[in-house]
Amino acid sequence: MADPNELNLHDLQMSDTTAFTVGGAAVRRTRVTFFIGSHGPFVREYEAEMATTQKIQDDIDSVIKQLRILTGAGG
Repeated sequence: MADPNELNLHDLQMSDTTAFTVGGAAVRRTRVTFFIGSHGPFVREYEAEMATTQKIQDDIDSVIKQLRILTGAGG
């Protein structure tokens, strides 16, 4: 198993996608896929206008924080 202390972000990909509402309307979405150390892939989808740099970074930081707790990586 990889060293759990190496919780570095890598292989981040962003793509535009389309989702459909219950009524059948098409809505733009932004999909973000990433790995943290040996963990992942993690996938987050956002309404296109909500996919700000700050929101995406906050969500990635949250995943890292959770992994530190779960793996006992500390920090």
